Amino acid sequence: MKKVSAEGNFDKTLKKVFVVLLLIVFLGFLLRVPDFVFDSFGEPDNYFHLRMIKKVVEEKSVPEFDELSMQGRYYSYAPLYHVIFAELYLFSELDFEFLLHLFPILYGLMGIFLVFVFARKIFNEKIGLYSAFFLSTMMYHMIRTSGNSRPDGLALLLIPAVLYLIYTKKYKIAFLLGITQMILHPLSSFNLILFLLVWIVIAKTKKIEIAVKKILLIIEGMLLVFLLWLNSLPYHYSEYVSKVSFESSEMAKSTLFTQLTLMLYSWVFILIALFKTEKKNYFLIVWFMFELFYGVFGTRLGIFVSFPAAILAGQGFSIIIEKVKPYAKIFFVLILFMGLMIYIPNVQFPGKSLSSTEKNAMKWLNEFTEKDINILSSWDRGHPLAEITKRKVVIDGYFEFAPQLNERNNSIKEISSTSDCNKIKTEAEKFNSNYFFVFNTAIKSKTYKNGLLEAECDFMNYIFDSDSSKIIQFTN
Repeated sequence: MKKVSAEGNFDKTLKKVFVVLLLIVFLGFLLRVPDFVFDSFGEPDNYFHLRMIKKVVEEKSVPEFDELSMQGRYYSYAPLYHVIFAELYLFSELDFEFLLHLFPILYGLMGIFLVFVFARKIFNEKIGLYSAFFLSTMMYHMIRTSGNSRPDGLALLLIPAVLYLIYTKKYKIAFLLGITQMILHPLSSFNLILFLLVWIVIAKTKKIEIAVKKILLIIEGMLLVFLLWLNSLPYHYSEYVSKVSFESSEMAKSTLFTQLTLMLYSWVFILIALFKTEKKNYFLIVWFMFELFYGVFGTRLGIFVSFPAAILAGQGFSIIIEKVKPYAKIFFVLILFMGLMIYIPNVQFPGKSLSSTEKNAMKWLNEFTEKDINILSSWDRGHPLAEITKRKVVIDGYFEFAPQLNERNNSIKEISSTSDCNKIKTEAEKFNSNYFFVFNTAIKSKTYKNGLLEAECDFMNYIFDSDSSKIIQFTN
C-alpha cells in the first residue's frame, strides 16, 4: 500500500486552497467587470481624475493650475493618485479611459487576496476563503472597485494593508505605507488615524499588549506629511472643507438599513460571529464597530467597513458550516447563488452614468462654441463638462479649497428653482455664465420643472433640447 507523506498532503491542501481562492477572485472579477460595457463612468468624479491624469502626462509633472475647474484655480488635490495613473499610462500606453476602468477592478481583486491573508492570520485558511468570498460579493467593496476610479478606492486596499502590517508587527513597512496613503487621499487617511487612536485606548483598557509608541510614530509620520502637503498649497488651511461638501449625496448620513443593504446578506453571518463565538478577536470587533459608526456620517465613509465585515462574515459562516456539515455543499451553492443575484448591470450607480444624449450634448458644446465660454450646471456634471467640452465650468465637485464655492452653489440653486427672468439673469451674470447645462434627472425634477424650465425669458435660447439633456444659451 502506498504511503502519502505529510508533506504531500500539505502540498495538496495548499493547491486546493489556492485554486478555490482563484475561483473566488474570478467571481469578484465577473461581478466588477460589467462597467466595461458602459459608455461612461459610474460617477462624474472619474472625469475629473481622467482630466488630471492627462494633465500630469502632458505637463510631465504635477499640475500647478487647472484652467477649467471653477473657471480657473490652483491644483490642490493630493497628487499621488494622478501620478500613479500617469505612470501606468506611460508604461502601458493603454487608452486613458480603459486604464481608469481596469485598474480599480485589479486593486479590488488584490483586496480579495489581502482579506484572505488577513483572515487566515487571525483565524485559519477556511475562514480566510470564506472572508474572501464575502468581500468579492459585497456591494460596499464594489462601490469603489468596479470600474469607478477614485483615490478612496485605492485607499480601500492600502488602509487594510497598513492595519495588517501593524497586526503582524511589521511597523517599518506600515510607516512607509501610511505616509504614502496620506498623499493618496487625506480624508481616508484620517479614518485610519482615528481608528488607530481608538484601538490604542481600547487595547489599554482591555490590557491587550500593543506597541503604542510604534503606532503613534506611524500616526505622527502621516500627520507630518499632511501638514507639509497642506503648507505647500497656495490656499489657507481653513478653505480645505466647505459646507457644500457636506450637502453632497455621498456625505448624506447613512442609516443602519442602508449599511446592511450594502453588506448584502453578510450581516446575518456577522451577527453570528459577534454573538455566537466564545473566543473574540477584539481588534477585529473594534475595527468593525468603528467603521460601522464612522459610516453613519456619510455613505462614502462607510466603504471601509467592508474588510472587517467580510472577515466577521467569514467567521460566522464557518460556524454555520460546522452545524450543517452533511449539507455544506448545498448550503455553499445557495450562498453563491445569492452572491450572483447582485449581478445586475449598473446596479451600483443607478442614474449616475452619463446618458449617450448627455455626452452628445457635451460634445456639441466642444465642437460649436467659443473656447472662452463659461458653462453653469449642477456641480456633479461639472467634471464631465470640463473633460468633454474642454470649456471652463462655473462649479464642479472639486470642493477642496474651491474659490467662492458657497456662492457658486447658491447661484445654481437660485437659477434652477426660479422662473423669474430678472433673478436668472442676475445669477448668471455673477460668474459670466454663457450656457446652462440641464442633465437627465434634473429635467424630471420638480425644482427644474417648476423653476428654470418654466421660465420664458428673451435672453434664453434652447440650443440643444432633448428629453434627457438641454443646453440653454444666455445672450446679452
